[in-house]
Amino acid sequence: MSGTHKLFVLLFLSLALALTLAFRGNAPIRDEIEVNVNTSWMLDPVWDDGAAQYAVYDAKWQRYERLNPGRVCMLVVKEPWLAAQDVKSEDSSAGDFDVLKFNMIRDVNTGVYTYEQMSSVFARRATGALRKYATASLEACGLTTAQMTKGKLDTHSYWGDQADRQVSWPDGAIPEDALPLYLRGILKGELPKKLLVFPSLMAGHLPLLEAVKFEVRRKPGVKVKTAAGSFETTEINLTYGEEVLTFQFSNEPGHVLVRYHDSFGTEYTLAKVERMPYWRRNTPKDESWWPKRLR
Repeated sequence: MSGTHKLFVLLFLSLALALTLAFRGNAPIRDEIEVNVNTSWMLDPVWDDGAAQYAVYDAKWQRYERLNPGRVCMLVVKEPWLAAQDVKSEDSSAGDFDVLKFNMIRDVNTGVYTYEQMSSVFARRATGALRKYATASLEACGLTTAQMTKGKLDTHSYWGDQADRQVSWPDGAIPEDALPLYLRGILKGELPKKLLVFPSLMAGHLPLLEAVKFEVRRKPGVKVKTAAGSFETTEINLTYGEEVLTFQFSNEPGHVLVRYHDSFGTEYTLAKVERMPYWRRNTPKDESWWPKRLR
């Protein structure tokens, strides 16, 4: 074999190996997931005040064929992001770009044990693209976690029929757990007919890891009265078969979620909301901020 022929073979094998590595997992690596909703509201100066939108809710959660009372916390805050590590920068001047972080925490007692569940969503502020998404669910039986970065979703469940799995994240899919954030972009203006939604991963036993298309409807001018006050809201309804998810957002800047309910009976109703640096409110006396019934 001539030197030229050997060089050609080596180049061909190198190219084949590179292509194999690039397409391993049946999908290329993607740093972010573009979403099909308007996200210009993320640039509103309301998010630049150094505080978070901190909202707490009276909850009724459908589990074990009954509605269980509990509490939910949702917070939105701007943070600097380190792209290489895909984590928050502790030095605001060292971040590569800003994200909006949306955390949702759900605590519900069921009999002798409590479900403690959380989802964390990070969206690039300038574009609204989904950068990272993580969830955890724990109760007396065990712990289940999930994380999506670079277009790959990894799940780890204590259930014997699920265990560890990895799937590619569908192009354009919005996590159901991120809807209280992303739906703020369709309260006015052009309304998409359908949204591709990935089912909630705030669960012990995870759902089928496939996104589905929900039909979208909007109803402006809906008045909602809660313990936190009276609000004029815009209602967004998402429908897939017999499943209906209903979100009512305040029309005021920041567009806090005022009420959520679904066709299974789960319901969150706003109990209190405030813009504050919650990370500084960590002494025993600060617990008094919460409505007494939710402490």
